[in-house]
Amino acid sequence: MGFSDGVKAFVEPAIKLLDIVSNGVGAVYEPTKIRRLADARAYEIKTISEVTRSNIDMPIVYNPENGIVIDTSNFKGLTERAVERFKFHEIIKQQNIESVISKAYLELENSEKVPNDPVEQDWILRFFNAVGEVSSEQMQVIWAKVLSGEVKKPGTFSFRTLERIKNLSPYEAQLFQEMSQYFTTHGDNGYSWLYDNENLHDKYKIEDDYIMILVDCGLMLAHSSDISEVQLKKNQPKRVFTTNSSACVAITNSEAGETIEIPCCFLTTTGEELLKITRATENRAFIMDVVDSLPADTRSKNVRYELHDIKRE
Repeated sequence: MGFSDGVKAFVEPAIKLLDIVSNGVGAVYEPTKIRRLADARAYEIKTISEVTRSNIDMPIVYNPENGIVIDTSNFKGLTERAVERFKFHEIIKQQNIESVISKAYLELENSEKVPNDPVEQDWILRFFNAVGEVSSEQMQVIWAKVLSGEVKKPGTFSFRTLERIKNLSPYEAQLFQEMSQYFTTHGDNGYSWLYDNENLHDKYKIEDDYIMILVDCGLMLAHSSDISEVQLKKNQPKRVFTTNSSACVAITNSEAGETIEIPCCFLTTTGEELLKITRATENRAFIMDVVDSLPADTRSKNVRYELHDIKRE
């Protein structure tokens, strides 16, 4: 085995981003040119305005059988308008793509070198096909985080996640981010979930409708019978869940040990992946209330629960 065998190669994040961009949109960008397109807005507005005006002058005729229709007898004029419409849409798509690239570049500006693992070509094509249709500033930020995340670690976001983000509205994305302050992570398997307790949901105004919207978006599973199990041995603390800054542990004094069952609403794989880039600051009061509510919900008198701060570097 040579010295370099098995040694992972690393590159500058911006260089890897440029390679992905060139493979996705067939264009070469220099880092100094990946920026917001504010300087081009005047030209863009002028072009779109001209195209819109030209399309207003369509030949419209009245046909007794079909009502108001567009006269296609002037095929040349119709073709020209179709070309102008195509240009109009492609200008918008290109603007959207370049805006996301710009935001992704800013996301990566302060990153260290990243592994030079290639991003799958099919993933690149699907990504840029999707972002061309995204004009919302809020959604462009999410897509930029997806792109920068894939630069840092290829395979982070699945095809299914790309498709589901594509179908999210800004409201749904915002709702998921706001709900993320209540999500915790299972101590063993790493799955994220929302503690399912009606009293706490009422207290923190977590509406059933919110959960159903996220279920419909494919970000959460239906919560009618979800249970998270934790196996306990006597006097051996076991993590029940973790957050960014704390960990809840359970301890039993039972000689036979305990199995506690926690009612919860699990996130889907897509929800887990999206959570990596949209997680809000945890709601500490809610987390403390969860710990206080666990003894009643897990129905065990031989288990106590403690909340500990996690020290991170």
